[in-house]
Amino acid sequence: MNILKGLVFAPLIALAPSALSEGVPTSVVPTTYTSAETITMDLTINAIEISKANHNTISSARYFEQAINAAAGMQPPHPGLATIGDQYLSFLRETPESSCECGHRIEETIITLTDGLEQAGADPYEAFSAYYRGAQALLRHSHDLPNGYDHNRLADIALDMSSDLFPEGSIQRVEAQLGMASVLSESSLKRKKAKSRALAENALEALDENFPSNEQTTKRQLAHHLMGMYYLSENRLSRAEGSFSGLLEVEGSSKQDNRYVLAAHANLVNIYSRRGETELATEHCIAISERVPFSETEEQYPIYRPARIYPQRLLREQVEGSVVVEFTIDATGQTSELNIIESELHIGSSSYENTRFTRLIEEASLEEISEYRYAPMVVNGVPTAVEAVRTRVVYSLAKSTGRSADRSSTYTRIRN
Repeated sequence: MNILKGLVFAPLIALAPSALSEGVPTSVVPTTYTSAETITMDLTINAIEISKANHNTISSARYFEQAINAAAGMQPPHPGLATIGDQYLSFLRETPESSCECGHRIEETIITLTDGLEQAGADPYEAFSAYYRGAQALLRHSHDLPNGYDHNRLADIALDMSSDLFPEGSIQRVEAQLGMASVLSESSLKRKKAKSRALAENALEALDENFPSNEQTTKRQLAHHLMGMYYLSENRLSRAEGSFSGLLEVEGSSKQDNRYVLAAHANLVNIYSRRGETELATEHCIAISERVPFSETEEQYPIYRPARIYPQRLLREQVEGSVVVEFTIDATGQTSELNIIESELHIGSSSYENTRFTRLIEEASLEEISEYRYAPMVVNGVPTAVEAVRTRVVYSLAKSTGRSADRSSTYTRIRN
């Protein structure tokens, strides 16, 4: 069931459309380079291969950047620039997030690459593909970016180019809109999130107008997903419900278990639980169980859980702690038979004992877990209860906002 961890709010990014990165002609430019330039290029490319073979992603990123700078800086740009750029973008896509420590240099490298391609007289599709894939890579490695960095600039350029390159309603335009909508949906800026929703809406309209309902189903699902996530972030639950329900109504979705379908069910559990519509939430809990096998050997993650309650007295005294609770996940995915197994308090690294404070975090933990919703275990097609499930509720000052919030908020709730 680990597939459910982070499913509801995890960013779901459209893959770069193959039509944009394959079969594009690479420009051929007459070469009149000095031996020093040629040696530099050969040594840099060799260094890339060595560092990749040694799984040194930090060095690989640096050498790729050096190779692109060198190739683009030649006059005319080196004819292998497009190939090096393609390999660099593939490297960024395949490299684990943040492992190359290069996020803050991606934008500059992509601009150097595209400037070089333009000087070499490359096809405009090559530059578009570089911006498009670069925007996705920048999102993938965004943990390396400094605070306040606008990681959407490459996405904005790619969108402007797609309007000139691809006809309205074409599948290439739809792919570009959905890909960049995925990038923009991760922005911290409200206007960028709104633009993401608008792009997803436009893409869905184009799909409905130009393609049969049984075609391009994954793209339709992604469009609904992006719209639903936007409305959910704005706490517009009815609109979000409509988008996620619309996703499940896309032809073929009832028989699928891809990440968009699973996320739609999980988000609907979230919405209905927040509104207290228990029976509707149960339907989608069971739908997830039917698609994802329940494992008694893995830790179970709730599909829905309310914001954590942090007792005000503990906050004032800077007390942290944790509570281990054992419970049953019943056939509807709700929790029952809750029992405290152990509790602990501490200030800094020192243990702390206070009967009243212990009771406060135990009560808060029981209240929180009583609202959890899980995907129940299904045996021979029948939802079945699972006993003796345990979880630890952690009260950490580092994770607390120290401010009031309602149950629908992602902030910690404060209780006096």
